[in-house]
Amino acid sequence: MQQTYHKPLTIEWVNKHDIKSPSSDAGAIHTEAHPTLFKASSIPTLLSDLLSQHYLSGYSDIHFEPHEQFIRILARKQGILSVVKEWPIEWQPTLENIMRLKANLTHLNHHTPLNGQFSHSIGNRTFYCRVSMLPTLLGANTVVRFHTPHNAQKFSFEALMQTQFAQKVLHAPAGLWLITSPIGNGKTTHYYHLLHQLQATQRIFSFEDPIEIPQPNIFQIEFEPNTLNSLWSKLILRQSVNVIGLGEIRSSEQLKFVVNAALTGHCTLATLHARSLSDVPHRLQLFGYSLSQQQNFLRGILFQQWEHQGSERRLSIQEKLYN
Repeated sequence: MQQTYHKPLTIEWVNKHDIKSPSSDAGAIHTEAHPTLFKASSIPTLLSDLLSQHYLSGYSDIHFEPHEQFIRILARKQGILSVVKEWPIEWQPTLENIMRLKANLTHLNHHTPLNGQFSHSIGNRTFYCRVSMLPTLLGANTVVRFHTPHNAQKFSFEALMQTQFAQKVLHAPAGLWLITSPIGNGKTTHYYHLLHQLQATQRIFSFEDPIEIPQPNIFQIEFEPNTLNSLWSKLILRQSVNVIGLGEIRSSEQLKFVVNAALTGHCTLATLHARSLSDVPHRLQLFGYSLSQQQNFLRGILFQQWEHQGSERRLSIQEKLYN
């Protein structure tokens, strides 16, 4: 869903206002100088500017947390989440309604978690925003994750593509291949890049909740939680699929789905949150698969995480392959 904003930003505008620093004052409220900013009609423009500026500054996600006297805004950059802003708590209902409208989410249900997405344009650039809304006593806690279309990504994949993990996956052997990391360390970006590399020679179905970035030549299927059952498996087997992807494993049912796909001879790619490479087998055990059972379907694990050394960063990569 393409959005139109009151005052679209341009790259020149961003450079002129020097918002590239993590300490950017994007979206700040100065009531003495701008008393009209507290009007509800100003919130869409402020929100649009806030999202645009933090995306262009290299942040991966932004959080809106309702508290008793203010909305706390936090943003994550290179895996580090920090407070960047506070907005008046009186804005919470309007902020929620704007998010629901942008992400095409129902305005009738305020008691269950909701997920959606929307696209946002800055000049001739477009990025995607994935929205997650979790109801709390004071209003919805909202998280917006930024994703860049594949043809516009600046993320360097050179090191990732040189791993044994990537080289094996690109030949599409049967089994389960897991991309793992803590949140905000590039799992989803890496997942889409591998699917993009495979799509030239393979028929790919990617199951996502929700679909984060539309991908050409890949069949992307949005599903509701707890619906990946035997019916899906039967449909997959009848569709002559070579590669099956799952955007993120969040439950034992979803893990069972990719395990069944791997055991039926499909190259199966998925992401999983984990604190370390050694943590992954233990997480799979918690989902109900013993270490001996994992050897029947697991073919490789890649763990990636940004490491910070002063002002510099590097992507640390670890991998483990199974016979």
